[in-house]
Amino acid sequence: MALTNLEVSTLSPDPEAWCNIGQLAPCFNPLVGSYALEMGLEIGSTNYHDVRNAMVMLIDPAGYSGTMSLSAQVIDGGEEADTVDGIWISNDGVTWYSILQDWGASIVPDNEWTATGELSLTGTPVNVNQPFYVAFCQEDNFPYMDLDGIGIDEIKVPGDPFSVNLGPVALPSGGSVGLPWAEGFEFFQGQVPPYMTTNSFVTSTLQPDPEGFCNVGQLATCVEPFSGLQNLEMGLIQGATLHDGRQILVMAVDGSNYTGSKTISWIGKNYGEEADSVDGAWVSDDGIAWYEIKQGWTSTVGEWEYSGVLSYDKTGVNTDGLFYIAFCQQEDGEFITDNDGYSIDEISIPAAPFLEADQLTGGLYTTLRIDSGNPNRLCKFLASRTGGGPTNVQNITLSLSQPIIQLADVQTDASGSAVFTTIVPAALSGQQIWLQAVIVTPGAGLVSNSYSTTIN
Repeated sequence: MALTNLEVSTLSPDPEAWCNIGQLAPCFNPLVGSYALEMGLEIGSTNYHDVRNAMVMLIDPAGYSGTMSLSAQVIDGGEEADTVDGIWISNDGVTWYSILQDWGASIVPDNEWTATGELSLTGTPVNVNQPFYVAFCQEDNFPYMDLDGIGIDEIKVPGDPFSVNLGPVALPSGGSVGLPWAEGFEFFQGQVPPYMTTNSFVTSTLQPDPEGFCNVGQLATCVEPFSGLQNLEMGLIQGATLHDGRQILVMAVDGSNYTGSKTISWIGKNYGEEADSVDGAWVSDDGIAWYEIKQGWTSTVGEWEYSGVLSYDKTGVNTDGLFYIAFCQQEDGEFITDNDGYSIDEISIPAAPFLEADQLTGGLYTTLRIDSGNPNRLCKFLASRTGGGPTNVQNITLSLSQPIIQLADVQTDASGSAVFTTIVPAALSGQQIWLQAVIVTPGAGLVSNSYSTTIN
């Protein structure tokens, strides 16, 4: 283990940088026992300036055959987000890859010990079958636990899955969905499907909240779905008295006889909500103990973002029969108008690649991007000028009508992303176009969301 204390502007040693595991002073507030990792500016300092602290551990996996994951307990003193904040891994100590970035906006409420949940160590180019480094890094400009700083305790490899009790949620009683499954909230035309329930609680009492807003179109017209007319919206109703509310959508899933990838993805939009420990997606086989799929939401405000490829196959949950997936959001303001709340659309099991495109203007360049979580695979960028399908091609259903135009074949990079840039023909101005991508995998293909727009 090594500790690093740096002044940010020069990256030279800083005697006021506080990276303490008990060697500088007794630890301030460990979760367990007498010691923890504390990172911030020196306690009591009034020389406010940016410092960067890191603790680096060398892990040798020789002889280990268990799950390559990590977990920790984290406490946030109120720090601002910095790009280097989080947990990182590396084979050489030079190039570092994130397994958890941005403490405050990701998972951790202020001044409250919170579990990270089980973080995979295998989703980056780092070879974890040979010795590798794990770094905990934090950048600050105020003293530790004086409106700033991060504390770390109870680091474990393999990681512990994080579980919570979401409250007395009603479970669906009208059936379940089989797998694979894609949910865009369109089929039931603004009604709650029988395989779903919507739940609203007052956080302090976990009693039903008449001012809660867990909406798939049954309470009000959805404001801005990613696609179609309906999506999941979670917050408080317009005109609500300001209080903490908890919104939960539960979906019943039947995993019997499913042999595909136990992964899930969705498109989400953050309207400015604060972080709460119950926020995120959860999985359970009894509706009581809920295990983390993803804790916390996307941190960018006001933009639809891809969840990434996430596993719902968690220790402690049987996903080979009937199980449940919950999307939970806790907030204290009106949906959207109080800069609060969260929206979800295009849920997919297994996880679907996400396609997005820059504005299309005749005669100008545009860029198409795919995020798939499938590294080093062939990505086919496709288009249609005649409609949104469906069309079956080699046992794959595309949301494109014939004739289908193959724009390009691009290899995905180490993170599963691919980019294609081209000039939009000027003659297409004013015409509608439909776009989609397919990631070629052994024996199958992973189909992205479809994207339709009118060319300027």
